[in-house]
Amino acid sequence: MPIAGTCPEEIVLEEKTHLLGEITVSGERPQVKVSGGGLVYDTPQLIKGKAITNAFEAIRELPGIISQDDELSLLGAGSVSIVINGQLTNLSPDQLINMLKSIPASRVKQTEIMYNAPARYNVKGALINVVIEQDKSQGDLLQGEVGVEYNQRHYANGLTHANLLYTTSRFSLDVLANGNKGRFYGGENMFARHTLDTGKVEIDQVNRSRNNRIEGTFRIGTEYQFTNTDRLSASYYINADDMAAQRTSASDFNYLQESLLILAASTTDLDRSSALHNFKVQYDSHTDLTAGIDFVSYRSPESQEFLNCDNEIVTTDLQNNSR
Repeated sequence: MPIAGTCPEEIVLEEKTHLLGEITVSGERPQVKVSGGGLVYDTPQLIKGKAITNAFEAIRELPGIISQDDELSLLGAGSVSIVINGQLTNLSPDQLINMLKSIPASRVKQTEIMYNAPARYNVKGALINVVIEQDKSQGDLLQGEVGVEYNQRHYANGLTHANLLYTTSRFSLDVLANGNKGRFYGGENMFARHTLDTGKVEIDQVNRSRNNRIEGTFRIGTEYQFTNTDRLSASYYINADDMAAQRTSASDFNYLQESLLILAASTTDLDRSSALHNFKVQYDSHTDLTAGIDFVSYRSPESQEFLNCDNEIVTTDLQNNSR
């Protein structure tokens, strides 16, 4: 006969089993850890669930990073340098940003922030190391993606990108490519009335701009690891664009007191093309000896003409050719 106010032993055991059955344990990998004087971020975990498409956008998500247009700075440190896989490059900051934009965010394994870069990087101040290496311990791997984007504003603009990655336990090959082709249109209408010492003047101005542009980026890289962990890597990168632009401006200057009307019109024609080539070969020895060659070639010829007329009389005709 159970004592009043207590439960039979079998009921207590059943209740304990029921409660234990509802207990669940879950955990997540830390997004950041301290290693070697730097903060190492688990980038896939950091950008999980966010609309991030490329490596540059992933960097902008790092805590402490301040982004204005395509310029990055680190809170408390000011300007920041960027390296890929711990390797310095001869590319300019703008060219490096364009390269990061061509790398899918899914390729970024981790990012490391150092407020004071070690001497081996040969840079002063803060540094971000973007690691895009793939884990080769998983055996042979083949993956890739292709994407197309179409924008319709005043004119049409199309973008496309493709990437391919093949890795084995010792060998890796990656290919990245993207392109952009389209026409762009812009303009402003402005009206102003000014009161001067000589009377009032009204200015009516219409500005229009149009340009056609084709731009493309391509990179191919390969790496081989020897049995003694020595590594031989090679890569080729090209960024090229071609643009033709025209900007017109028509202005009416109406001096009301003097009943004087001046019609001014100007046209600016710009034709520009550029091509950057970067070829790099590097050998990393297990004895911490590194040797290689890094070659960069860049050309950007440009021609520009500016024509200005007042009351249909040419007042300025300027031509500039840059090589």
